[in-house]
Amino acid sequence: MSSMIVVIGSASLGAIVLGAGLGVLVEPWVPAWDAATPEVAAEPEGEFDARADLDDEARDAPRDIPNALVAAELEAERYVAVGNTPGRRETTTAGVVPVPEAPREEGLLGAITDARLGGEDRDAFYLAVDANRRAESGTGGARFSALRTTAGVDHRASFGVAQLTIRDHLFHLSRLTDAQLAELGIGRLEIGLMQRRGDAVGAWYEIIVERRAASDAASRAGLDAAQVRDAQALAASGDRRGLIARHGRRFASSSGLPADALAELADTLVLRRREVRDAFLRRYERDHGTGFDRASRDGARMTTTARAVARERPDVQRVLERFGGGDPGAISLGHYLGVGDVAENYYGWYARAATEAVGRTRYARVLEIVDPISSRLRELSNFEHALAAVIGVRDLAGIERARMLARIGRCFHGAPGRARDAFFFAGDPRRPRATSAAELEAGIQEYRLGRQWSDERVQRAFDELAAERGLLP
Repeated sequence: MSSMIVVIGSASLGAIVLGAGLGVLVEPWVPAWDAATPEVAAEPEGEFDARADLDDEARDAPRDIPNALVAAELEAERYVAVGNTPGRRETTTAGVVPVPEAPREEGLLGAITDARLGGEDRDAFYLAVDANRRAESGTGGARFSALRTTAGVDHRASFGVAQLTIRDHLFHLSRLTDAQLAELGIGRLEIGLMQRRGDAVGAWYEIIVERRAASDAASRAGLDAAQVRDAQALAASGDRRGLIARHGRRFASSSGLPADALAELADTLVLRRREVRDAFLRRYERDHGTGFDRASRDGARMTTTARAVARERPDVQRVLERFGGGDPGAISLGHYLGVGDVAENYYGWYARAATEAVGRTRYARVLEIVDPISSRLRELSNFEHALAAVIGVRDLAGIERARMLARIGRCFHGAPGRARDAFFFAGDPRRPRATSAAELEAGIQEYRLGRQWSDERVQRAFDELAAERGLLP
C-alpha cells in the first residue's frame, strides 16, 4: 500500500481530501436521455432461477455519511451529540483494555483518514483495516476477485485490497474536480468514456442475462420494447447466430465490444438455469455422498462436480472455457452453480467494456492510481456506519468495542443495504437500534441470516492482531 501512496502522493494532493470533489459523496451521475423508452413487460422467468440475479443493493452507488456523526437517536429515549475531536479519549475504567494509539499514516491516505476520524476511533479504525486485510481473499497486493467471469479470465469484477468493483472506482474518480483529476494525470473524458461503455454493456447484461425490461436499461442499450423481447427470446433459446445477426451491431455500437461478444455475454444465462443448478446439486451429492453446503464449501469437491456437469453439457463446457479452464475456472463454475450468486459476471462485463474503452495499459494505470483512494473511502464509510451503530451502547469499551466495530464494518462491506436494516431504524444512521452489546450481536445475527459471511475470518484476524500486540489474554 505504501508504494501506491508514493505513486500519487504529493503536497498539492492534500487538497483532494478537503475539496468539494471528495469530501461528501453524492449519487452518481446519470445521463439524461432525450426520449424515454416505454416500459417493457417482464417475461416469466420459467426455467431461470431468479435467486441467481444480482441483489439490487450491490449496485447502490457508494454511500457516505457526514464526517462528524452529529446525532444518534433511539426513538424518544435518548439524543446524543457526538463529535470526532482529534485526540479525544474516553476515561479508562478498571478491566477495560484500551486501544493502542496508531502511528500517524504518511501521505494522502493519512490525510484522508485524519480528516474524518480522531482519538480512539481513529486507532480502532486502523485495527479494523488490518483485520480486514488479513481476512480478504488476497494479501495487501491483491488486485482481483478470485472468481472468473464470462467476460474472460482477464476481466474480473474487483480491483484492490478492498475488493471494490470497477464501477465504484470510476464513480469516485467522477466526483473529483477537473483540477484534482489533472493532479492525478487522469482526464474526465476517459473516465466518462469508461463509464458510458460500462453502463451500456451493463444494460445489455440486465436485459439478456437478468431478463429485466425496465425502460432505462433498454434506453442505455439503444433498444425499443420489441427489440428487447426479441433479444431475450434469441438468447434464451441459445440462437447465438441470430442474436449476433439481429442485435450485434447495436451491442457493438453502444458497448465498444465486438458484436460476437454479445453471444459470450448471453452464455451467462446457463448459470441461471434451474435445471443446470439442480443437476449440479444432485451430481455433487452423488459424487461426494453429502449435499452441497453453501456456508462451508469444499473447493476440490466443487471442481470435480463442476467438470462432470461440463462434460455432459456443451453450453456449460463453453462457460468453463470462458473461465480459462483449470481449477480456478472449475471452482468459479462450481460457485455459480452451487451458491447461485452470479453477481460477479455483471461487473466482469463492465470491466471488459471499460478496459476496451481506453486500452489495457491505460486502464490498469487508472485503477492503480484510484485504488488506494476509493478503497480507503469505502473503509472509512463502513467504519463510520459502525460508529453510528454503537453510539448508544454503554457496555462496550476499549479493545472489545474496537472488535465490535470491525465486525459491524464488515457487514457494511458485504451488503450495505442489509446492514442498514439490521442496525438502524428505517435504515437511518441517525437512529441506531442497539443500546447494548447483546443487541449489537443480535443485529449481526439478523444480518447474516441465509447468507455466507466472512465475519468469522475478520474476528479471527482481529484476535490474532490483538494477541500479537498483547491486548488480549
